[in-house]
Amino acid sequence: MAMGETCDRGGNASIWPAPYSRLRSDFMSGEDIRILAEGVSEPRICFGVEIDDDDEFDAAEAAQWRQAREELRRRSRPTNLLSRWLDRWRRGRQAREQSRYEKASRQLEERVKEMQCLNNVLRILGEDYASLSVLLYDLVRVLPQGLQHSDVAAARIAVAGRSAQTAGFSRTPWILKSQVVIANEVAGSVEVVYLQERPESHVGPFLIEERNLLQQVAQSIGQAAERYRFRDLQKLRSGQIERANAALERFAMTASHHLQEPLRTISSYTQMLVQKHVPPDNDSAREYARYIAEAVDRMGELIDSMAVYAAVPRDTETCYQADLNTIVVRVVQELELTIRRLDARVSIDPLPVVALRPTHAEEVLRNLIENALKFRGEARPDIRIWCEQDEEYCSLYISDNGLGIPAEYIEKVFELYARLHPRERFPGNGVGLSVCRRIVESYGGEIWAMSSPGGTVITITLAAANVIARAGADEDCEQDPAPAAGMNHTTSRVG
Repeated sequence: MAMGETCDRGGNASIWPAPYSRLRSDFMSGEDIRILAEGVSEPRICFGVEIDDDDEFDAAEAAQWRQAREELRRRSRPTNLLSRWLDRWRRGRQAREQSRYEKASRQLEERVKEMQCLNNVLRILGEDYASLSVLLYDLVRVLPQGLQHSDVAAARIAVAGRSAQTAGFSRTPWILKSQVVIANEVAGSVEVVYLQERPESHVGPFLIEERNLLQQVAQSIGQAAERYRFRDLQKLRSGQIERANAALERFAMTASHHLQEPLRTISSYTQMLVQKHVPPDNDSAREYARYIAEAVDRMGELIDSMAVYAAVPRDTETCYQADLNTIVVRVVQELELTIRRLDARVSIDPLPVVALRPTHAEEVLRNLIENALKFRGEARPDIRIWCEQDEEYCSLYISDNGLGIPAEYIEKVFELYARLHPRERFPGNGVGLSVCRRIVESYGGEIWAMSSPGGTVITITLAAANVIARAGADEDCEQDPAPAAGMNHTTSRVG
């Protein structure tokens, strides 16, 4: 390209010094031109080609060079502005993204702290503490950990007359509080405070999520406090009942001992009165004396039965073992004379080994078998004893074909001194079934009767946990006496 020619980026003419005519093709290719030298005599780079000082320039050529350089700078100015604007936009976007990332990270950290705090609260509430005060002491220590400024936070919990707080707690202007409700009544509060001023947030210096966390904690504490209050009340009432039962037992034993002495005195002086002052031919006086003696005997029996009823212990800690097979056979042997006299038939199916005191099991079985023999009908007495067991319960059945119990007296027969028949026909004190119920219920079981004119079925139900085995012995439990020789059969029939 000769001096004075013109050429633009599309190949048209432009003003270029003659020594740079070799750059024309590169210029036309659209590459950027960077001019690094400010003076004519300094080296320059154009399209990546170095121009040496050996190239000769005159003043006109230098002027043309400066004109071309200014033209190139003028044409490239909008591109530089756009580049700078894009650079500033990229830096701004990166800063905004970094700010959003840091904010999201802080929020995530706060949610994690709140969830950890709530998880610790639920874990503590799920444990079984000896008292509500100990529970509150452990709870109040984890509450500040859920706040964003936990290093200057303190907490206090007050509910149902009990309170616990962290070290240094004091009410400051920066406080967040939630009420504890029990049975629809405000019973206390949960408070968290900042001991030093912190920047304002949604609720003073606290977050909305922190307020929601405190409300959830207060609700959970209310439920736990209600549960502990019910448990304490239950313990109190259980203790009162136990003390009342113990006092009743002591009274019964004392009364039995002291009441027997006046009865013996009455009986003795009545006999002396008849012997010394009643003529042999005075039949009416002797009959009256007999009535007195019989009344004294009945009173003595009632006092003895009251002592037996009150003497049923409530030992639930000692592990006892009673083989019902052995015990029922022993009871049948003791009643063998009555069974043979009545020509009764007693069928005994295999029975389990249960966690009962052997003397209690024997008392229950004796009372039930005696009742089956006593309240018999016209037919030959037929008594059957068997057991059914599933995963939850073990049921023992004693059935007979006797008189039965009227429906309106099914529950009454288990009351103390309850009688359905005249004493002249069926002697007794009406204590046997009440003693059976007291013994069975002391082991957490149940006893009831189902009856019809054709007979009665007494059912005793125990929890499956009270069943040790159908046979064998547990070395850790008190052992039952060995069975009588020749009577430990799969099915025993007497009569």
